[in-house]
Amino acid sequence: MCAINGFNYKDLNLIKKMSALTSSRGPDNEGFYSNENYTVAHNRLAIIDPEIRSNQPFHFKNFILSFNGEIFNYIENEYSIQSLKTLTGLGEPKINLDGSAYNDPWGRPQNDGPALRGINMIRLYKLLNKNYKNIIIGARRGSPLAVGYSNEENYLGSDSYALKSMTNKISYLDDGDLCVLSKDKVEFYDVNKRKINKKVYALSDDENISDK
Repeated sequence: MCAINGFNYKDLNLIKKMSALTSSRGPDNEGFYSNENYTVAHNRLAIIDPEIRSNQPFHFKNFILSFNGEIFNYIENEYSIQSLKTLTGLGEPKINLDGSAYNDPWGRPQNDGPALRGINMIRLYKLLNKNYKNIIIGARRGSPLAVGYSNEENYLGSDSYALKSMTNKISYLDDGDLCVLSKDKVEFYDVNKRKINKKVYALSDDENISDK
């Protein structure tokens, strides 16, 4: 299941409060990343791969990645990376988070193969690029994802009740939608990369929230 939360400024106390509200989605690990431009949290539910190496958020060079869900098309995506000219272990091409060939030394192949094969997730889930200040990119593929709006601040989260502690104005992403958050605006795109508008829901204090 897992859960993700994030916003466009540094506040570890706030992100820990949001993460506590979504902890039931990921009881196996709680991870955080924060700098002056954004803060991210991840609640992890470990099922297939329980190793600590898979705790999130992931870090690679100028990328921070936190995702919630399962990768169902890993076999198809494996074919797409077979043409990479790179060292291999057990016949598996090694790739970095940005899709480039991994040519550095590695340990036992069974320790890093599954994680590197699954790196195609960058096209499907939340991606933070530290080269762009105050930008958060979120994408929905199966698991719920919502955006909360406030004065000069916007929020991203797996559950709307985590966002409701900051704002009562929330939009829900449909499957395949993409959103780009900055402090002063939010832009939405559909699965065909067309810019779209999303309905904003005003939630009352006593409203029973159900994620979509």
